[in-house]
Amino acid sequence: MKKNVLIIPFCLIILLFFSACSEETFQEDVSTENVSINNVQADEVSDTKCSTTIKSNKLKEVNPEYLRMSQLMENHAKSYVENLNRRASLGQKNVENAIEIPVVVHNLWFQQRHKFSRRAIEDQINVLTLDFNLQNPEVNNVPREFQHLKGNVNIRFRLAQVIYKKVNTRKQWRAFYWDGDLMKRPASGGSATVDPYRNLNIWVGNQDGGYAYFPGVSRDIDGIVLGHREFGVNNKNVGRVATHEVGHYLGLHHVWGPERSSNKKKSCDQDDGISDTPLTIGTPFDQCVLSRSTCGSKDMTMNFMDYTRGDCVSIFTLEQKSRMRSHFVPGGFRSQMAN
Repeated sequence: MKKNVLIIPFCLIILLFFSACSEETFQEDVSTENVSINNVQADEVSDTKCSTTIKSNKLKEVNPEYLRMSQLMENHAKSYVENLNRRASLGQKNVENAIEIPVVVHNLWFQQRHKFSRRAIEDQINVLTLDFNLQNPEVNNVPREFQHLKGNVNIRFRLAQVIYKKVNTRKQWRAFYWDGDLMKRPASGGSATVDPYRNLNIWVGNQDGGYAYFPGVSRDIDGIVLGHREFGVNNKNVGRVATHEVGHYLGLHHVWGPERSSNKKKSCDQDDGISDTPLTIGTPFDQCVLSRSTCGSKDMTMNFMDYTRGDCVSIFTLEQKSRMRSHFVPGGFRSQMAN
């Protein structure tokens, strides 16, 4: 009988232990564990577009401070570009030092196949570095009339930390609806921003497409968000959804311009505020079209801020480069990253 009495409490302890280990969420830094889960399967490709405009417009409606700050940063970028052009007209050169951005990846997962290995995450970060330094192989396919407009942004990205967080349900983080950015809220099962003044935070979760907020957003939601299908290089997006969203994060609009609302159709009356990107209504999502004209001149379909398929985009322009780099100088929203 004494043996049975001892066995029962011992079993209870074991049950309590495993119960504690299977709680709804847990976080672990990749530096403390060797993770070797495969990347998302190649046939998982999203047909959903970027929701940056929808999310940003909605946030401006409910948060006047974001409306004020985003406009302030927009004016800052315009002034910076105007000053560069003025200096260039006087024959003065602009010295641009290389910038390195630490990246924190928040990998929220339910199924093991959505828990990315460190190597898969580093491959995605490497795509960012190649794209922002004119080093991707697709740059050789840029049409002759746009060759002189290729801009080397001179930004490198370094993986600083990976946070893995398991959710206990197939939680859908709804990118195209206003959810208050719950993916970034620990109380809602998300993962909190890590030092956004110095780090680019990337959240990867069960959602469609991706989005970012423009410079000026509250720091607790500052960063970019990607679905599992959009993250990584093992699909036909080849990591370019992240490049597109970082472009928004650094102040760029889509090449057809910022829609006034989610229901407003694109037209040649709109513009992205960039003088060296031709007017366009944009490329149909996920198509590879290198020769297209929608507004009286050839479209720059290979621009990262279009919707062209990932393996067919390759460049930012010179002025897009300047606008992005404007946020790293004094007075810019990302200035602390450049220190």
